[in-house]
Amino acid sequence: MSSILPGFDYDIFISYRQKDNKYDGWVNEFVANLQKELDATFKEDIAIYFDENPHDGLLETHIVDKSLEEKLKCLIFIPIISRTYVDPKSFAWQHEFVAFNNLAKNDQFGRELKLSHGNVASRILPVKIHDLDPEDKTMLEGELGSVLRPIEFIYKSSGVNRPLKPDDSRIENLNHTYYRDQINKVANAVKEIITGLKNFNALKKDLISEKISSVNIPEVVKSKSFRLKIAIWSFIITGLMVTGYFLWLSFVKTSSRPIDRSIAVLPFENLSNDPEQEYFSDGMMQEIMNHLYKIGELQVTARTSSMKFKKSKKSIKEIAGELKVSYVLEGNVRKYGNKFRINIQLISVKNNQHVVWSENYTRDTTIANILDMQSEVAQQVAISLKTKINPEVRRSIENHATNNKVAYDLYLKGLQEKGLFWKAISIDRINSAIQYFLEAIKQDSKFSMAHTELGKCYWMLAHFSPNPTTSQWLESERALKRAIELDPSNGLAYANYAVVQHNWEWDKTGALESIEKAIRLMPGNIEVRDHAFVYFIRTGECERARNEHEERIKLDPELKIRGDPIWLSLCEGKAGGNSNLSAMVQLKDPDDAYYLVNLYIIEKQYAKAMELAESNFKKDDAFKIYYLTCYGVSAALAGKTDIALNVIKNLNEISAYRNVQNTNFARIYFALGDENTSYAYLEKALADHELWIHDLRISAPFYNHRNDPKLIKIIERSWIPWNNADFQNK
Repeated sequence: MSSILPGFDYDIFISYRQKDNKYDGWVNEFVANLQKELDATFKEDIAIYFDENPHDGLLETHIVDKSLEEKLKCLIFIPIISRTYVDPKSFAWQHEFVAFNNLAKNDQFGRELKLSHGNVASRILPVKIHDLDPEDKTMLEGELGSVLRPIEFIYKSSGVNRPLKPDDSRIENLNHTYYRDQINKVANAVKEIITGLKNFNALKKDLISEKISSVNIPEVVKSKSFRLKIAIWSFIITGLMVTGYFLWLSFVKTSSRPIDRSIAVLPFENLSNDPEQEYFSDGMMQEIMNHLYKIGELQVTARTSSMKFKKSKKSIKEIAGELKVSYVLEGNVRKYGNKFRINIQLISVKNNQHVVWSENYTRDTTIANILDMQSEVAQQVAISLKTKINPEVRRSIENHATNNKVAYDLYLKGLQEKGLFWKAISIDRINSAIQYFLEAIKQDSKFSMAHTELGKCYWMLAHFSPNPTTSQWLESERALKRAIELDPSNGLAYANYAVVQHNWEWDKTGALESIEKAIRLMPGNIEVRDHAFVYFIRTGECERARNEHEERIKLDPELKIRGDPIWLSLCEGKAGGNSNLSAMVQLKDPDDAYYLVNLYIIEKQYAKAMELAESNFKKDDAFKIYYLTCYGVSAALAGKTDIALNVIKNLNEISAYRNVQNTNFARIYFALGDENTSYAYLEKALADHELWIHDLRISAPFYNHRNDPKLIKIIERSWIPWNNADFQNK
């Protein structure tokens, strides 16, 4: 049987190491199944060269090059890449793979072929049946001159690395690949390449025909047709100009549309069979995301949204639909001995879950290898999504955060502890995270991100601790300033320092400068956008808050049905009345009740407010004071004075062992109609430099009196910067 294209003996050449066929005839079975799949894919018969000779190579009396020259004259070369294939002593490697590579580079098509849709495909179509040793992968990619992009037939489970069989379970296989699907992928790839070769051949024929038709034409014929040609070409040129004009208009309209580069990074699966290594796989995900956040054209879904799908059984398509993204980056991580292995792939969901890019990294567990891998993945994602990276961002991505492996390991463990805090608002988790970050800094005092996370943990203590102290703010300020000093491109450090500036220092201008620097450095980071949103809400800059809201929605679509719309409506003075904004909020997160109970009061739904507040102050210790205060406010406004006064009594009792801010008493007294006592408490709040005084404009019951001159004066005074040295011993 000859090739479907003239000048070639075979369509496909199957190259393999005989060792890989001895045990169970895997290659024989693969070829037989591929032939069946090709029969169902092509109208024509596809000619495959496959040598079933059990002897690896030719006899010594045979001339190798001459014997294989005609057989290697094929359209597509499929090497079965195994642990033994990439070997200079291997017959298959030296006389088949290397030989075809050299032949294809110099034949009429070339080794690489540009397809009709613009992508480029190689006529070498690797099928991989084992994970490779790093040196073999390097040798293979060196011969190819590019990154290895195989179709994988690998079965993986704990301690297992073998070829995928037709009857293997997809669920038990850690790769979740299915033999039948992989065979289909090979056949589809073959069809795409052969179609490209046919089109290339047809175009070449047309060009040759055109060239032949233009010679040996009698001069008389040329003369008679000259005027006709001028008329025809004039018509064609006019038509092209008109067509070009409309195409240009179409291009302008199309080019003005933003390119969809929305992507979710899913939690990496820990394959180490050791739950204690979970911090490492989560840390890999987080640090790759931190790099991606810096690339402004990418729209990276918030980590909190992606983490909801950790160990989820949902399909990639379902997850992408919920997160409203077009691309998904997923992977798995394994640490063993002094090595780590990461398998990662970028999937285009809208393009039938096509794998845009994939890579397997197996490297020694050195800090340089870990950080280089993270940088490489982020840059490869950007390249795959046709995103430009400016030199400043590239330097930031390629910069090693630390050169100390122990410091980095402690840092990742700190991140894990800090992440666990949000599940139960456990102060113990924050204290544990602080110890990890302090130890990391002891190992490497110039580790900017460790200082950043340490600073964040200290301000979180000041927010959530039952008894916050001034020293917590001072430690936060110190750590974040040091982080910025060590790395002026650290956007997260600026964003967190802005929290200190506007919550504690009351430095409105300084906080704005930090926010704007953070957005410039990390435009795609939702944590940066969160801090910006809250800052603009509290300063009453509603239009800028709405802009941040739009950016945050891109990163976390669920914010549409959570707190953002409430905050914006409160900022703009549009809540209450007949808005019934509370009806659109879905209690999908514990934080939602925090926003909703305040809104119920403003909407005069006092019974609902009391019910929601009561259920939460009985179970939510971290926000117990807040919910108890809302309970008292709603009771006072509902005319249940005894209940409101009893809440004040309870708050006074609690203040003996736990911090209760003056603003809590001020809210209840204002709801009771005792404005003098309320404003007296607000004066104390100003003197004590309390955290929540900036929320008066959007808090019940002050919200309905937001334009009261006395209240406005209080709010203005809450933004007067102060010298924190005055509070050192407070």
